Amino acid sequence: MLLFYFLFLLALTLVSAGVKEASFIVPQTWKNLNLLRTVDLTTPIVREVTAFVAFNTGDDPSKEYYFPVSEERDKHLAWISANERKTTVNFEVEKAGFDTENRVQFYKISFNRLVDAQEKITVEVKTVFTHILKPIPHEIPQNGKQYLLYIGNLYASNAYFSEKQRTIVNLPSPQLLSYTTVPEVTTKNDKQITYGFFNNTQAYIHEPLSIHYPYQKAILRIKSLRRELEVSHWGGNLAVEETFDLINDGARLQGQFSRLEYQRTQYFPQSESIAAHLLSIIFPPGAADAYYRDEIGNVSTSNFRNEPNRSVFEFKPRYPLFGGWNYTWYHGYNLPLNKFLRYHEGKERFYFNAKFIERWPDVVTDKIVVKLILPEGARDVQVHLPFKVRKQSHGIHKTYLDTIGRYLVTIEAYNFVDEHVQDFQVSYAYDSDELFRKPLSASTFFLGLFLLSAIYSRMEFNIKYKKTEDLKEGKVDGEEGKGR
Repeated sequence: MLLFYFLFLLALTLVSAGVKEASFIVPQTWKNLNLLRTVDLTTPIVREVTAFVAFNTGDDPSKEYYFPVSEERDKHLAWISANERKTTVNFEVEKAGFDTENRVQFYKISFNRLVDAQEKITVEVKTVFTHILKPIPHEIPQNGKQYLLYIGNLYASNAYFSEKQRTIVNLPSPQLLSYTTVPEVTTKNDKQITYGFFNNTQAYIHEPLSIHYPYQKAILRIKSLRRELEVSHWGGNLAVEETFDLINDGARLQGQFSRLEYQRTQYFPQSESIAAHLLSIIFPPGAADAYYRDEIGNVSTSNFRNEPNRSVFEFKPRYPLFGGWNYTWYHGYNLPLNKFLRYHEGKERFYFNAKFIERWPDVVTDKIVVKLILPEGARDVQVHLPFKVRKQSHGIHKTYLDTIGRYLVTIEAYNFVDEHVQDFQVSYAYDSDELFRKPLSASTFFLGLFLLSAIYSRMEFNIKYKKTEDLKEGKVDGEEGKGR
């Protein structure tokens, strides 16, 4: 028994040692000469821009730089990108190893060129985080003040030694309930707080940063969004339909809702509430035939207008959206296909380019499912996305008068923000003969229907008695009886 326990503890020690050895270690071949981190708290989505001058302290040229994100923050990371600050050339960013000792996830930034030893490069890294601001208190009266709490790191996330660094926080209001102060290095100026300079800071340094500030706006979040894009070569049309499940993530409503109090706030701006009562969505320019319905039916409190560079769709939900309240609806519109589809004669392929998601500023989309329905007969379909997604599948979508069904591309993604508003491309081969498939199938259907109706009209379904010779001669038992 003792031998068994000894072997078990030995195996456990070896496993622990193996895990520890598997921890990702960043080679210390860089140092930051100067580092500036800017935290933007003016919206419910927290955006951080870290600009630094990286100096190659190694003996060899290098083009790889590692940027750390804490394990907790990495769960809320929606976007990360890097570029050279002077030329704005984008660098490739990919997920690298995980440091089990410091509990950070590394992202490898690959420069577009080698940086020689004892040379420097100026880099800018942008990170976007969602769901890290918390309304404190969690519940407020109908016209109460809403306050958000931000908790982060006083220093910039970095895996290298920094000679000098500074943190700037931009706020939506000059009023603050509370904030972290560091003697001699904290400066507050209107809607901005500056921390630093901090000299000679080590890698992975961390000091808590807390800011409690007012934010008197609705915090909208799309729990799920389903987009259906249907391409029609025959009609030259792109039909779009979107289904939304929206929630206000602000402080919950305390007590009962008062319609009288709500109506009063519409005439007295000083009694502003955090309820969302008017929603505005941007459509592509040239949109037409817009419609809007919710679970109950058609909603008439909407306004649709076309502008030179966009189409605007404004509508009022059936009720104001206070904190924790949901609203579900769907809308649709049509677009001319020639603005999104091009044909390459050399490759004999069609190229479809459209926005993966339309812009709704400062609104997080937790889950999005995009369905692209191609014409019947499309083949050799290839999808090109500007970012990574969770799932991509190909299938068949069947609707009226289809024979083999239409090609369906389904893309599923999570945690989307404004930075994801980019074009995606789908290319496919489509023979010109396929344009006759729909008319031929429709003609065949209606011809068959006509023939069936013609045959049906000539068929006799009534029950008739056969006339015998006796009936012709009038020899029936009843008539003979009368003669007698």
